[in-house]
Parts: sequence; C-alpha cells; structure tokens
Amino acid sequence: MEVIKTYLETMFSALPQTAESFRFKNELLINMEEKYNEFKAAGKSENEAVGTVISEFGNIDEIAEALGGQTDLNQTRNKQANNKAEKIIGTVASVYWPLVVGAYLLWSFLGDSWDKSWLIWPVAGLIFGAIAGGLGAYFYSGNDKK
Repeated sequence: MEVIKTYLETMFSALPQTAESFRFKNELLINMEEKYNEFKAAGKSENEAVGTVISEFGNIDEIAEALGGQTDLNQTRNKQANNKAEKIIGTVASVYWPLVVGAYLLWSFLGDSWDKSWLIWPVAGLIFGAIAGGLGAYFYSGNDKK
C-alpha cells in the first residue's frame, strides 16, 4: 500500500499544488486502494496487485489533463532544458566566435594567407555546431540534474 502512496506523491509532485489536485490525488488514492484490495482478495501477490493497479490508472499526462492543467509535462521540461541550453550555448558563443575572429585575423595578417584563411569559417561553424549539439543533447537528456 505504501508503494501506491509513494507513486502518487511522485506523480503529483510535478503538478501545481492546488486544492483541486489535492482532492483528485486523494480520490485517486482511495480508488487505487480499493482496486488493490480487490486484487489481493482475488489471490494476487502484493507485487502483482500494486503493479496492476499502477498500470491501470494511467500516467501523469492523463492526470494533468483531467485536472485541466498542463497536458504534456514533458513539454514544460523541454522548455526548461531549452532555456538552460540556450543560456550556456550563448555564453560559449560569446567567447568562441571572438576567438575565431582573432584566429582568422592572426592567420590572415601574420601569414599573409588570405587565400587560405577563409577555411577557418566553415571549420569553426562545424565545430560550433558540434559543441551546441552536444550541449543541447546533454541538457535534454537530463544529465545536468545529476
């Protein structure tokens, strides 16, 4: 039974803590406990009963939709990850691109190789794309929370 309560607490922690969500959580807990008791009376083990009850009562997106709130909590998480990634990538870009300009000018003026120094731009663009892609993947994967 404690597993069901913990499961509900975890699911509802991502939702706004309103009177309606509290009421809905308590109703859901009562329904889940009734279902659990039915399965136990039918001879299922505790693990089977808990697993079946949890799988039958839907996921967090369905609960959020029933509460009239955010229907896709992953969308909210993705926005947060996107904001973090944009900040970090912006900071990296503010250092990276001036360094690239400096390298270009040094190579061009000191080496007097204007005919070859243009190659720094596509190479720098590819490297920056890899850096930005790597940072974006890192934040979207949720590794930044570990």
